[in-house]
Amino acid sequence: MAKKNYSAQSEEKSTFGKLISDLRIEKGLSLRKFANAVGLPPSNMTYMEKGVSIPTAEIYTKMLNVLNPKPEDKVRMDKLFCQVRKIPTPDVCQVILNNYELGEKITRIGNAILTTEQLKLVEELFESFNNI
Repeated sequence: MAKKNYSAQSEEKSTFGKLISDLRIEKGLSLRKFANAVGLPPSNMTYMEKGVSIPTAEIYTKMLNVLNPKPEDKVRMDKLFCQVRKIPTPDVCQVILNNYELGEKITRIGNAILTTEQLKLVEELFESFNNI
């Protein structure tokens, strides 16, 4: 059985926490106000910002709503959330829940890693939905 790389996960947690902290400060929110806005005690938010813990999907969604990050910051947040939690982001889960058959199709990929060309095709397909 392969050993988990805890130092990498710890680094990802720290990076995620720092990003949350930076965005909160950029937004002009105190830790206490931000914690209250997402429904957490300030001590829990401190743990998250220090990289000790990571938010649940529900809290993560609330954080996104309060912080309203720029698209590039949201992409970074989502990637770190997925890496540490080992689950898709809440908005991806919602799309799959709304379109259950899509989840079945995605599982057909298995452990394959899509090529750049394949990802471009998927992106083009998804962009076509904006024209509906």
